[in-house]
Amino acid sequence: MGTFGSQAVDDKLKQLLSTPNAPPRTAAPITEVVHDLDVRAQALKVNCRFADLDGVTLYRPVNRDFHDDTWKGRKAITLERLSTDKIVELGTSVFTNLKVNISLKDAAALMVLAFDLRLKDRSSYLFRDEIPEDWETSEDMSLDQVDDKKFLSTTAVPVPPTYHSDDSYEIANGLCFIAASTLRMFTKTADNYEKAFHHILDGYKNLYGLAIPISNIRLGAMSPRLANTYSRREIMKSTLFRLLWSANATIENMSVKSFLYHNHLAYTGLHIVSLFLQCCEVLHVSPSVLIKPLYSNRHKEILADLATLSMDLPSSNQDQHKRKMWMYARIFDEIFFATLQTKKCADLVCIFAHVLQKMDAPNASGIFKIASLDRMSEKFKADLGGRADILIDCVLKLRQNK
Repeated sequence: MGTFGSQAVDDKLKQLLSTPNAPPRTAAPITEVVHDLDVRAQALKVNCRFADLDGVTLYRPVNRDFHDDTWKGRKAITLERLSTDKIVELGTSVFTNLKVNISLKDAAALMVLAFDLRLKDRSSYLFRDEIPEDWETSEDMSLDQVDDKKFLSTTAVPVPPTYHSDDSYEIANGLCFIAASTLRMFTKTADNYEKAFHHILDGYKNLYGLAIPISNIRLGAMSPRLANTYSRREIMKSTLFRLLWSANATIENMSVKSFLYHNHLAYTGLHIVSLFLQCCEVLHVSPSVLIKPLYSNRHKEILADLATLSMDLPSSNQDQHKRKMWMYARIFDEIFFATLQTKKCADLVCIFAHVLQKMDAPNASGIFKIASLDRMSEKFKADLGGRADILIDCVLKLRQNK
């Protein structure tokens, strides 16, 4: 690949801005050009610990692609289909343990239980596909092989969950549902999970049509250590990768996926992407229409990356993007589209937040709690609110002129 300077970014964006309704593209056109930004990283090598210091500018390596099999062949927990009775036995044991202590085996058991979650039809699995044999490694561990040494304990007396049904299937699936809900702790804090717990239980009723027949099952004091185990142990991340790969065999059942984990794991740390796509929805325009009035010399590289992540990758017909694992790439690769981290484009994020609030988008009430926005002065936020008004007017005019 050749070098990628500002002229190449200009050319790419000018092409985008001058194309009224570009046909779907693969990830290649923008990715091939934009990937070459990395070449400039070789010109300046500064230790990454200085990257967040004010006044320090450096080029850090950036990945702009992520394949569905990127984590294939990494050590993971073996995911297996369990019988209803075995699920109840395992779930009862794990959730009883988690009241008073936690081990790597307990965390692994939650992943296995999540894999066995069934849908409302009582036959289909949410995590649909079996893991291919060529993904397995000699280091993979069955649940029986995982270390059960407790690395945090309390003096509390373990109390098992309480069940309110004679239907062992409903109990088993409720246990799997709660286990799957813990996957959000790969990116969310334990406090966030605990605050959402009643909402999670209510979600089961909304999604399955009946109340979850389980109570007395909160994780409580073990939640922080579980979140830590999920996010810091590579074997846990590798197992999560397999779970997500399995679920992404189909775009169906997104209501369940979104509620349990997708909304919490997709585009981690890239608020600009999720807010940009939400703005497209509330303004009833395509990403290519919304991106046009945003063009400025200051934001050209950010917009080129935003175009790749919101248009090129979603429309890619390449086999390595079929399951769209790039949506979760930030969990597994911290430099994936690092250019779009909120701290690097907080002004655009704030404009999108204003748009969503002004358009009365769902769940927009607490949108300014994003850390980078919370640190902004009220005057600066108000100025960006004015820019949001201009953006809305501009987009509405573009819609009228179509």
